[in-house]
Amino acid sequence: IFTSLLRTIIANQRGEADRRHWIVFDGDVDPEWAENLNSVLDDNKLLTLPSGERLSIPDNVRIILEVDSLEQATPATVSRCGMVWFSTETVTNDMCLRHFVGDLRSENLAGQNSLVSSDGIPS
Repeated sequence: IFTSLLRTIIANQRGEADRRHWIVFDGDVDPEWAENLNSVLDDNKLLTLPSGERLSIPDNVRIILEVDSLEQATPATVSRCGMVWFSTETVTNDMCLRHFVGDLRSENLAGQNSLVSSDGIPS
């Protein structure tokens, strides 16, 4: 699925280059799978497929690994990621969502004023 999404963004057939894309991996970290992502997480942002094909990750793509535990993650993978941990007593999901929507209201990918209304719905 990841490769398919990435190919769609790179092809830019529907203006994908003009939009911000977030790809979220949700689940446990499999060390073998994560090792294949290490070159994507490096500064070179390059995905090398088993066939030898290489796909460059565009600047408008962000990748999030949402995990419950880092028990199976290798030091190489952990060192390439920024870690954020929120206690549910300190920061609620609603607080995070409101902050994110507020950021979207004020700025879009091009750095211009956004066309998002105060209720978070694009106008």
